Amino acid sequence: MKPTTLVFPIDEQNRILLGRKKRGFGADKYNGFGGKLEAGESFRDCAIRELFEESGLHGRPEDLECVAAFDFQFP
Repeated sequence: MKPTTLVFPIDEQNRILLGRKKRGFGADKYNGFGGKLEAGESFRDCAIRELFEESGLHGRPEDLECVAAFDFQFP
């Protein structure tokens, strides 16, 4: 399984921006923004790239806060 990132943007009023999944696992459900790391890419760089690709929002790697790291498998 490839490493992935998941970003939950929070604004100044502590509101969390979510996106609706268009396809795949969790389709039509709300979630953060993220995806798989590309070769040689850091977790932070991946998170910023995916955030922009999926939401159009710009961010900086140094503004990210890692709040969890975990492994899980689907049955």
